[in-house]
Amino acid sequence: MSAPRIVLTGQGHWSRILAKGLARHAGLAVQVAALDRPRDVGRLAAWRALLFADVIVRVGFRPGAATWRGQALDAAFAFVDMLGKKHQTIYYWIGSDVQRTVEEIQSGCDTRRFRRMAARGRHMAGSRPLQRDLATIGVDATLVDFAWAPVAAPSVLPPLPEGFTVLTYVPDARSDFYGGVQILRTARTVPGARFVVMGGSGCWAVDIPENVTFTGWVDDPASLYANSSCIVRMVEYDSVGGTAVEGLLFGRPVIYSRPLEHTIHVPFGDVDELIRVVTELVGRHAAGELAPDTDSARWAREQFDPEKRFRRLAEELTRGLDQPNTRESS
Repeated sequence: MSAPRIVLTGQGHWSRILAKGLARHAGLAVQVAALDRPRDVGRLAAWRALLFADVIVRVGFRPGAATWRGQALDAAFAFVDMLGKKHQTIYYWIGSDVQRTVEEIQSGCDTRRFRRMAARGRHMAGSRPLQRDLATIGVDATLVDFAWAPVAAPSVLPPLPEGFTVLTYVPDARSDFYGGVQILRTARTVPGARFVVMGGSGCWAVDIPENVTFTGWVDDPASLYANSSCIVRMVEYDSVGGTAVEGLLFGRPVIYSRPLEHTIHVPFGDVDELIRVVTELVGRHAAGELAPDTDSARWAREQFDPEKRFRRLAEELTRGLDQPNTRESS
């Protein structure tokens, strides 16, 4: 009997990251059939993979979405269900897909199609906060912490820079969602700190303060973390943000809009509190009271170890299959 075919579909970026990590850390070979760009729809290889799959994992593609795009995708998957091989469907909830579904249901949208689609598969939540939010709309999801390979921090944590530097992440396309205006207001109020914004060029920004620098996209931001004094992640909704995790791995103070151990919680939109916390950290830095936190770095290494997470994901993807295509990694 041939090995089961597991196909990750939906968000192409995250599907490819998961596929690469599963092969490297868990010895599990999976296929990717990304469908998040218009040109993907015409790729016959993607549809062939879906039609012959034993397990289809919808990564970030929520069932029963009220949008035209969601309805079109659900219709396409119904076509696969009708003509393809009998298979399991797994919905892997990873972030804003949860937010949008909860908002749709709470706004009074007709949920019958969502309930019907959701009942056709099993559900995995990429973090405990997502699992809790899904429970509020009646979705019982298994916790399978999202796996990725964070930026590697050196074994000896680099010292904090002499000048206080705030590192944050704001992509151009979603600057409001990532608190861009809040970051600029904080920078204007705390001119003694330098603010480095990775992820975009800042084309959305107006009246950029002199102490703000935009880096654009950075493939390997390790040097940015090493040269930072604290990390700020102000996002409207999140699972567990990679920027926050990587800040902890470098032992930096992390200000985060979602509750997470070893971070300083500042709710999204509370600019006054963000300014207060940054100002306090600047003062502590000037007084020589700040240093890399080895305890938070150790905790982050244990909690976000990619091998453990990818092995856990592989176990869940192959649960119930007769011959999972796994091997012990060396």
